[in-house]
Amino acid sequence: MKNIFIRIIGLSLFWLTQASDCIAQQPGIHFEAIAKDRNNNPAKDRRIYVKVEIIPTNTTNGSVFIEEHSSRTNSAGIFQIQIGKGIRTGGNYSSILDIPWKTLNYNLKIQVAIEPVINVINWNYQNDWIDLGTSPFGIVPYAGTALTVQEVPANAAVISFSGGSTGLTPSTASQGNIVLGGVLAIANGGTGSTTKNFVDLSTPQQVNGEKTFTEIINANNGLAVSGAINLSGNTSPLQLSGQAGSSGDVLVSRGANTTPQWVSAQTILGVKSKNRSNSLTATEVFFIPVSGLDANDGISVVMETDAVPRPIPSYYIFRDIQNSRVEVHFTAPYTGYVTWVIVE
Repeated sequence: MKNIFIRIIGLSLFWLTQASDCIAQQPGIHFEAIAKDRNNNPAKDRRIYVKVEIIPTNTTNGSVFIEEHSSRTNSAGIFQIQIGKGIRTGGNYSSILDIPWKTLNYNLKIQVAIEPVINVINWNYQNDWIDLGTSPFGIVPYAGTALTVQEVPANAAVISFSGGSTGLTPSTASQGNIVLGGVLAIANGGTGSTTKNFVDLSTPQQVNGEKTFTEIINANNGLAVSGAINLSGNTSPLQLSGQAGSSGDVLVSRGANTTPQWVSAQTILGVKSKNRSNSLTATEVFFIPVSGLDANDGISVVMETDAVPRPIPSYYIFRDIQNSRVEVHFTAPYTGYVTWVIVE
């Protein structure tokens, strides 16, 4: 009987399409090759037996997985098997799922036995193995990732890819932590009616490191900050209930269940009115409007001449509460300035 050479056509990962089947069924690695004799003629339409051994590259501990297959070449001499789906005959692991693909490199050793065209009495393929050699197992980079996906709960979310999109459809919430080495970008995560539609923040969360938010953060039940709030570089005013206050205003608490109010520093100090008039000319009465003027307010008025020498006439002050103003009456026409401070 002629010896047979095997020329490998392809070695690729065969994976089941359903996530639930990945747990229930044994996965396989698709192996395809051409059987040729020493004259380089394809062994067409022949029954063959294939022994597969997966051997660690840098160890002498022997094969980690051994199995046998029964196959048949086609009219071109091509045969196909699924490594991992044959009859296991030895090795340290009972399944290719159990092999630690990520920690070691492996070689693939293939042996075949070709059934004779003419019946041979007492022929046994176990006694007729042909060693086709050992070569690096090139599928390891893929198997190291795909084959070690295990212990996935039956009710876990299934990640599906369709037309470039990714969808998550869990029957119940996934448990445990998800560790990301890079950045998780949620392009349309905010299209739901509530934040919980894409990130559940109903329980206490700890966020470490600096974070940048380009949109408004709504905290319906309050926002507690234990450290400092840094508003450096912020050119937008701080608003409360849509009110930003004016320049120099101070935010004043109005008690529980009441929105704080922006109040001017003068109001906090009890100053109802403080200013200096424009230059007056031959004025007999000068009016100072004061909102909320009452009988207990303190009034201070000072006359300031605009030239030297210029005498300042006598004057008296009238508190016009009804019209919310203070009147300054001069005994003679006055030219100059009036400066005043009115406090509670």
